[in-house]
Amino acid sequence: MRAATRATAIILATAVASAGACKSSEPEEASDPKPPGIPFVPPTFDDDAGAATPTRDTDGWLLLDPGAPQPTLVTQAIATLQPTKGNKAAGTVRLSEMTDGLRIRVAFSGLTFLAKYTVRVHVFGDCSSEDGASAGPAFNFDGSSLSPQNPNAAMGNLGELQADVSGNAKGEGKVDLPALQGAYSIVGRAIVLHGTSNDPANAGVEGPRLACGVIGIFAD
Repeated sequence: MRAATRATAIILATAVASAGACKSSEPEEASDPKPPGIPFVPPTFDDDAGAATPTRDTDGWLLLDPGAPQPTLVTQAIATLQPTKGNKAAGTVRLSEMTDGLRIRVAFSGLTFLAKYTVRVHVFGDCSSEDGASAGPAFNFDGSSLSPQNPNAAMGNLGELQADVSGNAKGEGKVDLPALQGAYSIVGRAIVLHGTSNDPANAGVEGPRLACGVIGIFAD
């Protein structure tokens, strides 16, 4: 797991169409080559029989296919967010483990023209409640989520986005702390799309939960 050096939040750049461009369109996802698989090769040895017999110790690692002859680490994940009760926002968040951080690609629809939103990871991978409350509090990437030292910090923040004239938003960026592997893995947790306030005094405050999706393992 990468060392937690600092909390980071990115702005997911979104193209905002001009007021005259009112033709609706579905959000398009960026097409990029698949990141290379990371081989899992740290064998352990058992000398009980008098000879070194290599075995794989897979404890603590998320593997794409643990039973494969040469298993590879999970390097990609995805969350498909569905609207909470009374909302229309929906979309996908794709996550790719890179050597210098976690790459994030988003594509959303059903948003309000020019409205701003935040994307956050939450502790529980549970989107069963109508209002998204079952996902629990935001997830802390380098400390306690349930008893944080700074309860006012904007934990779990993956970035911000803004809707275009058609109510769509797409973009990509990179964050340092979130990880797919290790004790602070976000796989199995939830991603929630939050509304934000235009009031600068409320910047960073968690807004209403508009859509929710569980983070699962992905491979293309």
